[in-house]
Amino acid sequence: MKLKPANFAREAGVSRQAIFTKIKNNTLIVDSAGYLDTDNPINSAYISDPDRSRRRAVAATPAVIVPPAGQAAPGPPMLKSDMDIAAAGIAGRCCH
Repeated sequence: MKLKPANFAREAGVSRQAIFTKIKNNTLIVDSAGYLDTDNPINSAYISDPDRSRRRAVAATPAVIVPPAGQAAPGPPMLKSDMDIAAAGIAGRCCH
């Protein structure tokens, strides 16, 4: 099957940039029309490499900070000037 680089990236589970870099470095093979043939053994091996997709999945996993039980998650930090405004009770008022 022939795929455009963006679709090939989606199938491989990597970014388009990663695919274009591999094409530029001649690590992946494209035809004259710019398609990557998944029947090509080199391209096929890239898609089926389990180590590459596992590294991508781990790298893309966001870190989640969970507060201790019984405590609410902290809100965004307030600047000193924001605290002064909130304490004065003038938040949301126009300055004109």
